[in-house]
Amino acid sequence: MKINVWNEQIQLENPELVIGRIAKPVILEIWNGRQKDSVIRREYPYTRITQTEDGLKACTEIDDEWAGKTEVTDIYRTEEGSVVLSRQVRILRESGYPGMRLRTEISLLPEKKNAFEDLRYFAPPAIYDKNDLDEDGYEDYFHTKKTIFRDDRFNYPMFTCYSEETKEAVSIERDPLPAFDSNPDRKISEETGEKEALFLQKTDIGSMGADGSDGSTRLTCCYPFYEGDATIALYIVKMVPFGAFWPMKSGEEFSVTYRISNHRYENYHDACWYGIRDIIRKTHPQAEPLSVSRRNSSD
Repeated sequence: MKINVWNEQIQLENPELVIGRIAKPVILEIWNGRQKDSVIRREYPYTRITQTEDGLKACTEIDDEWAGKTEVTDIYRTEEGSVVLSRQVRILRESGYPGMRLRTEISLLPEKKNAFEDLRYFAPPAIYDKNDLDEDGYEDYFHTKKTIFRDDRFNYPMFTCYSEETKEAVSIERDPLPAFDSNPDRKISEETGEKEALFLQKTDIGSMGADGSDGSTRLTCCYPFYEGDATIALYIVKMVPFGAFWPMKSGEEFSVTYRISNHRYENYHDACWYGIRDIIRKTHPQAEPLSVSRRNSSD
């Protein structure tokens, strides 16, 4: 896979076709502190792109009322046939809004059929082929075309999309893996009378998935994490959007790295199997000892 700049957009290509297109390179979600109508989406172009030995360095310098003075630096590099995207956000001057989130959106196979129902998905144990048993094109549990989950809901934080038309599988994964988490201070909201579902938190847990809600499908990642209407993370009886924002204070900074890979497989089942096999070969997972004996755990 190679990296190209096309019409001020970033394209990820193999020799045959465009695998992904990043049309909106910097998306910040600014939180106003409320629980309802609380997220302000801001989109920014790169202000500077320079070639590096193995890819690109792209920067955005922001100075406005929403993000304050913030710098976003993206490093794209090719590595072993994949594209590695390392993203860093530095808050130089706060804006008065309490928190922000970095969003990554990659339009999948933009020159081919790419509606949500045209593609098949694999991210065990959260999703297997849209979980679509009635074949109406929607994910069955929540009747949605937007499936975004926290990294730690997966056996391994990787989300794969497969096209029957092109036989291409496109995957995005966290690399390196998330390294830290914390307990958020979820206060009782005066708006809802319940604990906050949107809150400030310094955590290395993000979220990833597919969003085909507007007719074309994008691989979508949020950092820190966000799960939208299709989640029962907080409640069983109702769905409440759930997510964290990084505190927007002067001097704060955060970073996240993704690996985007592309392989051709004859069918969806091969894409699932060989994707898992490659992760096992790469990570060499080891069995962890139980913290208590099986005998004591059943008592």
